Amino acid sequence: MAAAITALPEVDEVEQSSMVGAVSGRTPIYSLAKAGDTEPTRIGSIIYRDYEENRDIRGAWFENNAGRLGPLGSATHQFRMIDHYSVVKPLLDAGFEARSVQHHRGGASFMGFFAHPDISFEDPISWDSWAGKATTRSMELSLRVRADLRRGRGISMSLGYFRLICTNGLVANVFDMGGLRLDHRNFQPAKVQEFLDMKITPDLRASLDPRTLITAPSSTLGPVIDILEFDELDKVLALPRLLRTPAASVHKALSATVRSSLAEDLSLLKDSKADFTKLDLVNSLTNQAHNTRSQWGIYDEADPVTSALVDLVELSGVKAGLRTFE
Repeated sequence: MAAAITALPEVDEVEQSSMVGAVSGRTPIYSLAKAGDTEPTRIGSIIYRDYEENRDIRGAWFENNAGRLGPLGSATHQFRMIDHYSVVKPLLDAGFEARSVQHHRGGASFMGFFAHPDISFEDPISWDSWAGKATTRSMELSLRVRADLRRGRGISMSLGYFRLICTNGLVANVFDMGGLRLDHRNFQPAKVQEFLDMKITPDLRASLDPRTLITAPSSTLGPVIDILEFDELDKVLALPRLLRTPAASVHKALSATVRSSLAEDLSLLKDSKADFTKLDLVNSLTNQAHNTRSQWGIYDEADPVTSALVDLVELSGVKAGLRTFE
């Protein structure tokens, strides 16, 4: 478990800035250096500059260990920026492990994927079984974390079960258990712990065991497959209004090649199983990313496209008088 940082120094040195007419201080910024780490690593410093015309306001810049400098914005002297390690420390204390760590904008932006090894299930779905390449994996309770030192960006966490679809940490949401949004002004570790305590209840295992997932009849995939095979947008626009919106979302996000491949995958699923779950839709969609040039688009759109496919399935079920995902 990570060693506690009792207090990060507000200013550990004061110096004359190279910026004209400014006096600045430096605040050290800590984060996790890589996946699996629990101890903090200093990744740079925040440099503060006081404005000559308004001493109540100061500008801030992030300087990483390589000396790269980037602007963070302006704020009053009372504003305190929360470093990345302070954001993830409550997660590490709660038993989550860092599975993916990424820094952007020289280190000012942080993206992390955390999983709890003690709250997991053996996935009952044999992924890709209808395509002849069955695999099994466990599903772990996970958190997707974003934090940014730039003014106005804030901190966000998404809790749920995710499918890891790329080795660089990209994931698709399978179970959404809600999220938490904080900014640098109101961030407190206790708020993160309160959020986790509210979500991770004693009956969590029973309530979210994938084996209890509700299903839909595979026959409802028929109209969805037909829509995916539309070769002209005019055919989508001619659909009834309720079908038109999710169908247009799918056609906008996926190329014709990807839609054709997805339709083929769903046809295999329809012919091999009497019922299917939302996990099957996520699996079928993310399968298309492995052999196409559109993989980044699929990764970016995995959640909204899955939602649109679910809408199409449910509307198809309504038309056929069938209950789906209830």
